[in-house]
Amino acid sequence: MAKQRYHGLCDRLWANCRVSERHFFRGTPCWDWTGKTIPDRSGQLAYPVYTIRLRGHRSPSNRRAHRASLEVFCGIKLRRGHEANHLCGRTICISPLHLERATRSQNMLYKRIDTFDIGEPVYSEECPF
Repeated sequence: MAKQRYHGLCDRLWANCRVSERHFFRGTPCWDWTGKTIPDRSGQLAYPVYTIRLRGHRSPSNRRAHRASLEVFCGIKLRRGHEANHLCGRTICISPLHLERATRSQNMLYKRIDTFDIGEPVYSEECPF
């Protein structure tokens, strides 16, 4: 079976996600990643990844799909010390409307807050969507 060829990262993201009919945040549906996933450190949550072979490297490496979604659709490149915070609470979601740039400590704080008890978390206006 031949490997799937994509014209760019945007095509790869769209080919490996589906718009959810059941999960929404702020009136917009989650984009559920249907591609490869890797477990988090606890083994409880799955994070969406895609595999890419970088120039000059022999073996392919995994990249986080939600980070790529922020970069492709919003132009937000996450630098060292920042990560994607899932506002919808679903790690499998790659919708740029459900993601925001956060530090590790901010992300851990948001994870401890139950959004159903206090309303919606802080929303990022960085994405032009």
